[in-house]
Amino acid sequence: WASIKPTTPFGQLPILKIGSDTTIAQSDAMLRYAGTLAQNKGIDLYPQDKLLQIEEALGMTNDIGRDLRPCIYLAMNPTKAGGYPESFK
Repeated sequence: WASIKPTTPFGQLPILKIGSDTTIAQSDAMLRYAGTLAQNKGIDLYPQDKLLQIEEALGMTNDIGRDLRPCIYLAMNPTKAGGYPESFK
């Protein structure tokens, strides 16, 4: 990971490569992109009448992840008082 991280957008995983020129690094963007691909094939994964509920659910999962992340980092190294993985050396 240490050698790949500098080559990724935002230094994050997951990434999605589209062809040889495009790399996407945000999960929500990947989900929306997959929804449009399915829609182009006649599968309505991102229907307009459910758009607000879908966006609300994505926003809620982001909020939950943001709130839980510090707990996960503390559990990774309980002897440290807060911080993020970069500070757990």
